[in-house]
Amino acid sequence: MYYLPMCDGGPSLQADRRSQSTTIGIVLILGITLLGTGLVVGYGTQAIGDTERVTTLSKAEHSLTQFDSKVAIVALGESPVQQVDLGDSRGGTYSADGDAGWIRVVHRNATGNGTDTELYNASLGAVKYENGDTSVAYQGGGVWRRSGSVVHGH
Repeated sequence: MYYLPMCDGGPSLQADRRSQSTTIGIVLILGITLLGTGLVVGYGTQAIGDTERVTTLSKAEHSLTQFDSKVAIVALGESPVQQVDLGDSRGGTYSADGDAGWIRVVHRNATGNGTDTELYNASLGAVKYENGDTSVAYQGGGVWRRSGSVVHGH
């Protein structure tokens, strides 16, 4: 049996394939465009959030450094009162902890017979800013930053 292609202008198998490829192409282009847009928006939103958090922590660090400066002015007797604006906390919290940390000064073998003499032992206290797993604190005359278990000071 021998089949002849249709020549009467009616629909043929090849014409149907071409019309499907156009539709599939448009759907693929739209799908790729929507997927790409979604990825850009998703990653962009995360990047903006991370950048905002880093900026907020940096501002808190600068505020506590200014706080350190004002405390020194009062401690040295140059001014009886100083005021510091710590700024917006943006997702974090400022707090004061009077029992955070301590300092102990010991004179080893002070009398020459092997005994130690404790000269000073007191709580340091701290002013802290906490945001997630990161905290920035003023304590003992310095500003300290802790992210997880890593501590940086200046």
